[in-house]
Amino acid sequence: MSRNTLLTSPSPTDEPDLGRLSSARVVVTGGAGFIGSRLVDRLLELGADVLALDNFDPFYPRTVKQANLQLARSRHVTRFRLIEADLRDGAALERHLREFRPDLVAHLAAKAGVRPSLESPADYFDTNVVGTIRLLDALKHLDTLEESGRGPRLVFASSSSVYGDRRHDDPHQGFVETDPIDRPVSPYAASKASAELAVRAFHHARTLRLRQINPDAPPIPTIILRFFTAFGPRNRPDLALAKFARLIREGRPVPMFGDGSTERDYTYVDDLVDGVVRALVFEPSPQSSQEVEVFNLGHSEPVRLSTMIDTLAAALGRPARIERLPEQPGDVGRTRADIRRARSLLGWSPVTSFEEGVTHFVEWLKSLDA
Repeated sequence: MSRNTLLTSPSPTDEPDLGRLSSARVVVTGGAGFIGSRLVDRLLELGADVLALDNFDPFYPRTVKQANLQLARSRHVTRFRLIEADLRDGAALERHLREFRPDLVAHLAAKAGVRPSLESPADYFDTNVVGTIRLLDALKHLDTLEESGRGPRLVFASSSSVYGDRRHDDPHQGFVETDPIDRPVSPYAASKASAELAVRAFHHARTLRLRQINPDAPPIPTIILRFFTAFGPRNRPDLALAKFARLIREGRPVPMFGDGSTERDYTYVDDLVDGVVRALVFEPSPQSSQEVEVFNLGHSEPVRLSTMIDTLAAALGRPARIERLPEQPGDVGRTRADIRRARSLLGWSPVTSFEEGVTHFVEWLKSLDA
């Protein structure tokens, strides 16, 4: 599909039939994480049966992830299950999926963090690429259990980092799904781009196998979502917003890398979750169903680093002491999502402003002190 074809927006889609998620069996990998746990809560609210898989990577404290799932465990005992599992353990993964027999898989698990990936790139490729391939292989085996050959639909969470450093582009031009992703500037970005390629190859092979069973059968939808900087309640403690909030509250210096002019397309976590839910029930048109569907999920209104710090300090009611430092390797100048495709085909638009989202984040942060 050409860029021009992509940007010719069709008429907005009807609202998705979220009722289809009632009693659906959904696997969420990375289900104890920041975004994953919010997705788990939303799916349970919609009536789904949810299996959360998480390996409780020590990248941040186990207690944080356990707290993320407190609501799911307390309110949805019969429809929620958590399994501690590593996606790289292919045999165990296949066993868990065979037992649960999911209708849908939301693959959010990943080793996250741009700067840490510079220190241990092999770990990032092992988790994000090899782990994804193990999951894809398990899904292939699930297909064989169904007489129709139609196993679960896959929605894969990728990242805006795959677009690379675009600071010299027109600042008003958003990143478009058909833009090249072959110039990552960090091992993390490269691992997510590589995982996208693996997902595409899986979809192609899966479609060929399905046609051997039924030449007229439509492909099983496979969807890639590129998340732009998530923030909000349950924010990962290593992310800038959470780290800066902690430093401001303690009266310690806030490290500002560069001159504060870098920009991020901050996207409220519940808006992202809404996009994932819509992707889980999205039905591609017959003309496009041969391909993997790719959607940006971002707010499309970048926020300067200096503005982010000022907004956070104001919400906390405390001044920020700035420590100016050089730009770091792996950082990009700006991110900005072009969301016309998600708006047109998923019927998705972000509804939470950065200021409102920061207020929600600070309220959640203060609730932890109670």
